[in-house]
Amino acid sequence: PTPTKEGHNFVGWYLTDDFSGDPVVELTEAKDYTLYAKWEEEEYTITYELNGGTLENPKTKFTASELPLTLATPTKEGYTFAGWYLTSDFSGNAVTQITEAKNITVYAKWEAIEYTITYELNEGTLENPKTKFTITELPVTLPTPTKEGHNFVGWYLTDDFSGDPVVELTEAKDYTLY
Repeated sequence: PTPTKEGHNFVGWYLTDDFSGDPVVELTEAKDYTLYAKWEEEEYTITYELNGGTLENPKTKFTASELPLTLATPTKEGYTFAGWYLTSDFSGNAVTQITEAKNITVYAKWEAIEYTITYELNEGTLENPKTKFTITELPVTLPTPTKEGHNFVGWYLTDDFSGDPVVELTEAKDYTLY
């Protein structure tokens, strides 16, 4: 007979308690036997739907004896990780651990980081300047300010106006423009 044990796969019957030798498939002599059941823990899989993120050395298999298993935190440039969810529409609560012995798919939810733009206008004026943006809005084209009696030469990333003028923002970070 083939026995069952929750969370385990039956490997075979053995004549020794250290499971040495080959498994017994047939008893050929009429005598008393003590048989030992060998088990392997069943392995379950974790599938990560990263939605553009990355996860270093993700754990993709686990056994019941490893539970609860804490899920690692992925990364994505320009975003904050908002949690693992069990549904692709992110309904329900975020999960931080696997607590059940079963195959599972987890979905990474992301929130775009909001970056700021600070304009040092040098007594110039700018109507309704864009002061916040996210990575999804890149590149950001910079507005042209006005100052009576002056021509605008350009925006610079340094307060001494060194380097080349900047006409658009191409990186997800905070900026101060001069």
